[in-house]
Amino acid sequence: MINNPIHTKSAHLIWQSPLDGAGSRRRLPVALLRAKEDGSVTFSYLKDSSSFEKARSEGFEGYYGIPLDREDTTDAIHTLGRRLLNSDRPDYADYLARFGLLPEYSLPTLSLLAYTGGRQVSDSFSFADTFEGFDRPFQYIFDVAGRRHSFDLTPEVFAGDFAEFRADPANEHDQNAVEIVDLNGNRFGYVNTCHAEIVRHWLIHGSFNAKVFRVNGRPSYPKLFVVAEINPSGH
Repeated sequence: MINNPIHTKSAHLIWQSPLDGAGSRRRLPVALLRAKEDGSVTFSYLKDSSSFEKARSEGFEGYYGIPLDREDTTDAIHTLGRRLLNSDRPDYADYLARFGLLPEYSLPTLSLLAYTGGRQVSDSFSFADTFEGFDRPFQYIFDVAGRRHSFDLTPEVFAGDFAEFRADPANEHDQNAVEIVDLNGNRFGYVNTCHAEIVRHWLIHGSFNAKVFRVNGRPSYPKLFVVAEINPSGH
């Protein structure tokens, strides 16, 4: 389990083209959510970013109920929070445990979206922490990207198995790519592109200790989660 989680200061809303679409399937940041001191959360589309333009070219039309012409809205977090399981449900504790969290942490909605990813099987949206303010040792569970492409490259995987993060400078798609491998160097997959640059920075200036946290998904879309203990500065 994650001990003493850090409250999220900012996170990206991520969009991927649908599985049955013709897009790249890259995880593209399309909006930024930022926590304010008064407890509210602002939302704004990243209209000037290359990732937003790429998403638009692949079919992104905005998040449900938040038109693209909306600017710096503070009520979006209530809409986005509906992606989380209701805390009144009897299986809420089990839901949190899937992401290494405990109910007593009482995390705000933005943090819960960032730690869980806020995914739903019905669409292509998720959330990714920017790691702003993550300057002390912490634990984080990474949803391994590209697992279905690497599934046949690794033997059977179990929770608790060793995992290593390492830079992949020869990657033709992303100069910041970070692959996640097992004890023998077999690839599990990659750190998602939204986190790759900061993770690569930590690999140089900090330290990592990681292992497989959870293995699930379906045969056509296997999923793997890795928990890492990270010291950003290495001190």
